[in-house]
Amino acid sequence: MLIKLRKKGIAVSSPILVLLLLILGITLFNGYLLTKSLKTSIYKDAFLVNKLGQIRGSVQRYAKLKLQHISADFVKAQIENDFNIIDELAKNGYFPKEKESQFKYLYNKVRHSWNELKNENDCDAILILSEKCWEEADKLTSYTARVSEYKNNLLLKKVSYITLITAILILFIIFFVYFMIKKGLEKEKIIDPLTKLYNRRHFIENFNYFIDLYERYKRPFSIIFLDIDNFKKINDTYGHQKGDEILINLSKHIMQMLRNTDLAFRYGGEEIVIILPETELYEAFQIAERLRQSIKEKIQIKSKPVTVSMGVGTYKGEGMFSFIERVDEAVYRAKRAGKDKVIISQ
Repeated sequence: MLIKLRKKGIAVSSPILVLLLLILGITLFNGYLLTKSLKTSIYKDAFLVNKLGQIRGSVQRYAKLKLQHISADFVKAQIENDFNIIDELAKNGYFPKEKESQFKYLYNKVRHSWNELKNENDCDAILILSEKCWEEADKLTSYTARVSEYKNNLLLKKVSYITLITAILILFIIFFVYFMIKKGLEKEKIIDPLTKLYNRRHFIENFNYFIDLYERYKRPFSIIFLDIDNFKKINDTYGHQKGDEILINLSKHIMQMLRNTDLAFRYGGEEIVIILPETELYEAFQIAERLRQSIKEKIQIKSKPVTVSMGVGTYKGEGMFSFIERVDEAVYRAKRAGKDKVIISQ
């Protein structure tokens, strides 16, 4: 359908693009944070597993030194220090909730066995307790490694989701920008750059559409031809820049005055044509008269009113060029009658 209705919200494309870019920025930032969190988690988990492995090995060394009646204070201090580091590292919230209680259970068993071992002096008991402590430390180390893998897989999934969302957003932004550029180029083809009204080419396209409606369904339509009075004199007296300013202000005012279904076009120079769908001659004349009076009141140059001459006609099936010529002739009759008038085309 070639009817191009006026839209007051065309400029929404820019805020939408800004919003999309903002969402993309937030998504990328979240992805960065998750990736950083994953790297930190991998490093901390490796450090934790390594410390647990050190405790496991140090327990064996401690027992061996004790059984040989050699001072093991240095190894004991090292084990205590490793436990303190793990206590600080594995605080609440470090592990997923569903894994935290099991870790604490196994960890407390290792600490309990170690406390028993370090306070034991009997050789047989030291041997038994060292084996027990080693086995429990080994279970804890293995469990921590599995939890680390589980936790990092969760983070990897989140990173994957963020990556997927980012890719989708980037593709959407590319298509959106492409669509807006295409829309902008299409708009440039049908919009007059000075007045922002539709151009003559688009007028012909829409005019043919309304002729088709008339021929198929006998749906009426009228047009108003509008010509600015003394426009050449305005350009000669005040300059072409002032003349352009008058055209721009006049076009804006016309758009404000028309109905949503009416279409305004710059036909050429200072000529503007308006298509009035579903409008008979008498109603078209009333619209034109209101528009003429409003322009005279609102559009001025150096405190002098700008006036327009108009021709109004309703399509009778004679074809596009004959109809345009008939209404254009009414404009010339308005000029000859003193200007600032609306003349009905017969």
